[in-house]
Amino acid sequence: MKQPFLGTTPNPNDIPFKGNVNLNAEINAIQKNVRNFSTRVQQAQHKRHYLAP
Repeated sequence: MKQPFLGTTPNPNDIPFKGNVNLNAEINAIQKNVRNFSTRVQQAQHKRHYLAP
């Protein structure tokens, strides 16, 4: 039996985003940045609170 052309039949073993390590790393980095940002905002709000006359 001849192999079908690549892409004509979906491979049941194909996992979405398989091998897309860069994307996962990017998502992790973004999430880390968001956490760091919210921490900085909280710290800034605390400082402003204590500096208020």
